[in-house]
Amino acid sequence: MAAYGGHRVKFIYSGGNRDNIPQNVTHLYIHEKVTVIRRELFMGHPNLVEVHCHAGVIRIMLRAFFRCPSLRRVIIPGVETVDCFAFEGCPNLVVVKCHKLERIRLEAFSGCESLSNINLLSVKIVEAGAFKGCKAMPRVTFSKDLESLEGNRRDHRQAFVGCTSLESITIPLKNGLITGSDTFIGCKNLKRVKLVDDGVLRDFADALLLE
Repeated sequence: MAAYGGHRVKFIYSGGNRDNIPQNVTHLYIHEKVTVIRRELFMGHPNLVEVHCHAGVIRIMLRAFFRCPSLRRVIIPGVETVDCFAFEGCPNLVVVKCHKLERIRLEAFSGCESLSNINLLSVKIVEAGAFKGCKAMPRVTFSKDLESLEGNRRDHRQAFVGCTSLESITIPLKNGLITGSDTFIGCKNLKRVKLVDDGVLRDFADALLLE
């Protein structure tokens, strides 16, 4: 924890704007009446370490947790959409516990250098730069439900650009799945690609086959 001598300070967010959120909060709990985490609500919060959402929270909006330097763990069991830049620049974020996540928007987790544990089995859409610079992810596993891995080479927003620890990825075998070139540029350790074809897992020890 970054401040207040490592003391655990709990806070239940039940609504209101940024001014209602104490700066010394380390552990945030979302009240059951809140179903959407509004844009920029916790942006830049200096001491936030953990976020606990109930299953009724379905969306995290633009820059909701942008550049929260102490954030390490996020529990979002019912969230379906994580909007653009929602967790961008959270360098100490390690764990994201999710079960219904379907859409990860533009640079949602960009710059989360410590992110190593996130469940992507329910994900359908991964937008450009979603995991840009996530240097700690050793493997990524998608299910047959994945529809699109987006990327923009021109402004270096490929979905997994710079994920230097990524060694293995599992994706479905679908035409048009990867919409941008060099989606995995800078993933220097990517050596194994597993393709799910009609429920059958085909293992290739050559990442170049992805292209």
